[in-house]
Amino acid sequence: MRQFLRAKIHKATVTEANLDYVGSVTIDSALMARVELAEYEKVLVVDNTNGARLETYAIPGPAGSGVICMNGAAAHHVRTGDEIIIMAFEFGAAPAAPKQILVDRTNRYVRDIDPAERGVVDTGTPAPGTPAPGTPAPGTPAPGKPVEGTRGPAGTAKPR
Repeated sequence: MRQFLRAKIHKATVTEANLDYVGSVTIDSALMARVELAEYEKVLVVDNTNGARLETYAIPGPAGSGVICMNGAAAHHVRTGDEIIIMAFEFGAAPAAPKQILVDRTNRYVRDIDPAERGVVDTGTPAPGTPAPGTPAPGTPAPGKPVEGTRGPAGTAKPR
């Protein structure tokens, strides 16, 4: 028997970190239903912001609230505003297609993620500080202009 991914909520934003609560992660119950997470089911939480990984269990929050609250000791590792992935696994002889969803920064459902999808997941929303498409990165010269301290176009020597 092997353990395979069964469910995933991708790019969720932590709305609260509550040290005083006894364990778990509170998840909007509508999101739990979309990926078929059960109350008290063991989950792996991966923090994309700081690299932390931890296991806990899921408890349902109000449907449609967008709540993702790290409770208890986990709140030391995963903070309010962090971007996380919540995953559940199952044992089996062969993998089944996992239920995976993408959420926006307010933890609203965006779309299902195809199990064959790999690489960067397009959220449709650029990360803060990301230049608009077609905008050159800072320090990039205009087309045909050499960067200071380099050779000129087509390998010619830089004019003096």
